[in-house]
Amino acid sequence: MNIIDEMHHFDLFSSLEDHQIEEILSLLSGRIECYEKNEIVFNQGETVHEIGLVLEGELIGISYDLLGHSNIYAHIDTYDYFGESYALIHHDLKLDVMAVTKTRVLFLDGNKIMDVHYPAFIKNLMHLLASKNVALSNKINTIAPKSMRERLMNYLYMQIRIHDSFVFDIPFNRQQLADYLLVDRSSLSHELSLMKQEGLLDFKKNHFIIYKVPDRKPTCL
Repeated sequence: MNIIDEMHHFDLFSSLEDHQIEEILSLLSGRIECYEKNEIVFNQGETVHEIGLVLEGELIGISYDLLGHSNIYAHIDTYDYFGESYALIHHDLKLDVMAVTKTRVLFLDGNKIMDVHYPAFIKNLMHLLASKNVALSNKINTIAPKSMRERLMNYLYMQIRIHDSFVFDIPFNRQQLADYLLVDRSSLSHELSLMKQEGLLDFKKNHFIIYKVPDRKPTCL
């Protein structure tokens, strides 16, 4: 698959013709980089000037406190984006972006974004930024409850909505899920076991089946 064909998988290039996409990639100095598992793509504190488009692989946005505890902000999958807000305002990055599998990324120069004169592209970019704001709100709402079970239920029911199914795979292993929810891994595993015993759900590694939905709608929905 050539790079133009790959761009059709990204909403950023929706409604654009091949020659328009080619022109945009040239204008934005598109370049492709490859990363190995656990390799850092962007470092916390780095001033970012480029938007990353994931052509293949997976990444996470992760930060560390002074004691070395990690907090996962986001999972970035194939055909997703990262760094767009920071690239547009030239702000220092507040987290590391790390590959969790072998990953291939297309970078676009954020300094030249507003030089693109195709209204469809700018509209798609605004939609992308708005979608990321919604995702951040979901993250905040997910971890807002003090109870670990409520945080976990918020996250799992958000996945139900994303997958439109009560059977799904989550993008995190157990440690990564604990980091995302800002809880202890062993406590999380214990809570999951209790919920399984209570007949609320079943799971194996990152595969989940939800059996019972609470009467109260989770805060992330």
